Amino acid sequence: MTRPKKVVRKEVQLGVRMALAASLGLAFAAPPAWAQSESNLQRTLPRAQPRQPESNAALREPMQNLDQLENVAVHPTDIRIAGVKSVPFAEISAVFSQFNNQDTTVGQLAEAAKKVADVYAQHGYALSFAYLPVQDMANGRVQIVVVEGYIGNVVINDAPPNLLPQIRRLAERLKEERPLRRSSFERYVSLISRLPGIGVDANVQPPQNTDGAAELTLDVHFKRFNTTAALDANHPGFEGMLSATVNGLTPLADQLTASIMWPRGDYDKRYYSVEYALPLGSDGLMLRASAYRYEGKANQVYYYDVPLNQSYRDARGSVMLSYPLILEAGRSVMLEGGVYGSGSGEIYSVPGVDERLDLRANVRAAQLGINASWQRERYSAEASAQVIRAFKGVGSSQLEDLVDLEFVKTRVSANRRDSWGEDNSIGTFINATYQHSGRRLPTSEKIVFGGSYFASAYPSGDASGDTGWAISGEISKGFLLKKAYLNSLQPFVGFDAAKVKNATDFSSRDTLKSGFVGLRFDVNEKLNVAISAAKPIGVAPLGETGKPWRYNLQGGVSF
Repeated sequence: MTRPKKVVRKEVQLGVRMALAASLGLAFAAPPAWAQSESNLQRTLPRAQPRQPESNAALREPMQNLDQLENVAVHPTDIRIAGVKSVPFAEISAVFSQFNNQDTTVGQLAEAAKKVADVYAQHGYALSFAYLPVQDMANGRVQIVVVEGYIGNVVINDAPPNLLPQIRRLAERLKEERPLRRSSFERYVSLISRLPGIGVDANVQPPQNTDGAAELTLDVHFKRFNTTAALDANHPGFEGMLSATVNGLTPLADQLTASIMWPRGDYDKRYYSVEYALPLGSDGLMLRASAYRYEGKANQVYYYDVPLNQSYRDARGSVMLSYPLILEAGRSVMLEGGVYGSGSGEIYSVPGVDERLDLRANVRAAQLGINASWQRERYSAEASAQVIRAFKGVGSSQLEDLVDLEFVKTRVSANRRDSWGEDNSIGTFINATYQHSGRRLPTSEKIVFGGSYFASAYPSGDASGDTGWAISGEISKGFLLKKAYLNSLQPFVGFDAAKVKNATDFSSRDTLKSGFVGLRFDVNEKLNVAISAAKPIGVAPLGETGKPWRYNLQGGVSF
C-alpha cells in the first residue's frame, strides 16, 4: 500500500534530522566582520576600509655652528662634563677619554660631542645631546655640557574644538617624562594619530637652552565623515557593503559606524551593523561595542532526492576592550578582551511541508586575544591569537541538542608582505590561519572558507568546520603609472589551500586547493578594483561534478 505523500516527507525530514545530528559539516555561506573580535562567519563580506588621515613625526637633531673654530688646535688636560643624570657617567666620559693629554681640534671635540646623543639613544632617550659652550681652552680645561631634553611646551594647530581637550590630554603626558624617551614619544604620537578621523604631523625642535626644555608642535588634520562602498561579485551575484562613519561625535573623541549590505546578491542576503568606539583615559585603552544582524538563503540541497530549502540567520552583540602593550614606530602589540552573545543557526525545510529543522543556538562567551604588527621599509607582518570560552546559562540555549554550548576554541593567524627589487615593485604575500576546537560548535563559531577568504576557486562558505586551517601565497609585480585615469597596475598569481574537520566526523573532506591569477588596479587613491580567475586543483566545489574556473570581481571606494 502506498503511504500518503505527506507521511513520506515527514519520514524524510526525520532522516535529515538524524543525519545532521551525526555530522554538522554542511557548509553555509555567511558574513565576516573587520576586527579581531569578529565572528568567523563575518569574514567573507565585501569590505572597504575607511582612510585615516596620514601622520608623521620628527625629532629634530641639534646643530652647533663651529665652522670658524673647528680647526682651532687645543690640548685638553682637564675635560669636565656637566649635566649627566640619567645614564652612567662612565659611558659619557669614555666618549672624550681619548682626548686627554692629546693634541686635537675644536672640530674633533664637537664631533665626539655628537656621539653623546648616540649613547643616550642606546638607553632609549630621544632629545638628549652634548655641546661645547663658548670658552677659553688655552689652559687645557675643556667644558662639555650635556642637555637631557624633555617636552616643556606643546603647541596644537588646527585641531577641531571638541577634540582639542582629548588631543591635549595625550600630548601633555609627554611633559611628565624627563628626559624624554623615544618610546614614549612614539607611543603618544601614535595614540593621537589613532584617534578617530585624526592625522597629525608632530615636530620637536631641539632644546634651545641648557635646562633641556623643547617644544612639541602638533599640526592636526581631521576628517569628520568617512563613507565607503565595497562590491564583490563571487557569491554568486553582486553583493555590496555601504558604510558611513562619523568621527568625534562628542569631546570624548568617539566614533560611530553603520553598515548595510547592498546590493544583496542572488540570495537576497541582508546585513546591518553598528559599531561604537570610545577612547578611555589617556594611555590607549579603547572600548568598542558592536552589533550586527544577518539573514540569508542558500542553494536548495537534496536529501535522497528530496529538496531541502536552506536559510540562515545570525545576530551578535559584543563589548570589547583593547590596550596597546607596545606602540612604537614600526611595531605594536595590542591586548584585547571582552564578551559577546550571539544567536545564529540554519533552518532546513521541505517545500510544501510546515515542519522544519531549526538548528539555531544562542551563545554566550568571553574572549581574550593578542595582536601584533611589524612595519619596516621592505616588509610588514601581522600575527594574532585568540582564546574563546563559551558558557552555559546567561541566556545560552538551543532548539535541538546538536551542538555544545560550553566550549573552548583557539585561533591563530599570521601574514607577511615583502617588497623586492631595486624599486620595490615585486611583492610577495603569505597568509595563514588555524582554528581548533574539540567540541561541536554552533554554526557561527565554525571556521569558514571560500570566496574571498581563502579557497578562492570555491564559493563563499564552501567549507566550514570546528577545526580548520588555510594558507595562501602570492607573488605580484607593480607598475606605477600615475595617469589621470589610472594610478597603478598590479598583476598577481598565487595558490591557496584550506581544510576543515568537525568534532563528530570520523572522516573529513579532502583539501580545498586553488590556483589563481588576477589584476589589481588603482584608479586613484580612493578607488581600487581587483579581477581574478581561480581554478580548483583540489577537491571539487560542493554541488559541482567538475572543477570549473571561478571568476571574481572586487572593488572598493572610500570618500
